[in-house]
Amino acid sequence: MLEIAEGTYSQKFSCEEIKQKILHYTSDNENATIIGDLTKTETLPKNRVDCFICTQTFNFIYGFKDAMLGARYLLKDNGVLLATVAGLSQISRYDMGRWGDYFRFTDLSLAKIAEEAGFKSVEVVTLW
Repeated sequence: MLEIAEGTYSQKFSCEEIKQKILHYTSDNENATIIGDLTKTETLPKNRVDCFICTQTFNFIYGFKDAMLGARYLLKDNGVLLATVAGLSQISRYDMGRWGDYFRFTDLSLAKIAEEAGFKSVEVVTLW
């Protein structure tokens, strides 16, 4: 199980038998077990992850389509991406100042991006 920056959800919802890994963009995160850029597959391990929990990340990456390809690249053939993205919401000033806050998504746009990235089965659930 892989998670971005920290293991909040993987620790809360998994069991001891599941190996937990943390992906971070830079090496300044002491908890990171994989240092890589989702937009650059050459920095990522291929077909290594069964489940990738990627919360509130794609809207902060300018090359979000490449990042979706990177997420698919990390996953095994039957791997699962559990992702959350911002819909209608305010700009995150914290993230804007660090790396940028670029996009908001709809269920249709997110489904199309995932399909273009090679995900075979896509289910997008929206919360109102």
